[in-house]
Amino acid sequence: VLSPVTDDFFRENLCTDFGALHDIVHAKLAEMKMANPQLAGNVSFSTIAEMQKFVEKYPEMNKLKDNVSKHVNILHALSGLVDRHCLMEVSEIEQQLACVQDHRTAHKQVMQMLSDDKVRDVDKLRLALLYALRYQKESEEKGTLPQIERALPSRPLEGSFLSSSGGDEHA
Repeated sequence: VLSPVTDDFFRENLCTDFGALHDIVHAKLAEMKMANPQLAGNVSFSTIAEMQKFVEKYPEMNKLKDNVSKHVNILHALSGLVDRHCLMEVSEIEQQLACVQDHRTAHKQVMQMLSDDKVRDVDKLRLALLYALRYQKESEEKGTLPQIERALPSRPLEGSFLSSSGGDEHA
């Protein structure tokens, strides 16, 4: 059970992003390796799977092993979700939509994500909404918003919503 009350690692890293969490777990495993010189062989931690194998291979480290193993397993499961649903790519495009003014590239990237079967519908909707809010004027001038709407799985965006979303206020 993950609880910030009973799990120091969880409490310390509760709001840590995925990339930083990977680095922290990697450092914990390296710490385990250094604390146990008999483990200092040619062990590599370049992938989450290698981290998981290392933790499973040395059961004699009981409490520390159980705690690290739990977090490596969680990291492995999260990594699978991130990969399976293209969450890194989705996140990158969200950042671009929020911070970069490049309508052509944004439209192309959003359309690619909307056509990718691995991207979840909720992520597609969020990308479409961010695009609509960010580029309301440009998309009206160039007619790109209807393309975005047609590419959505169930066309959840209505013209009345977009016209009342206040693009002038969000730009």
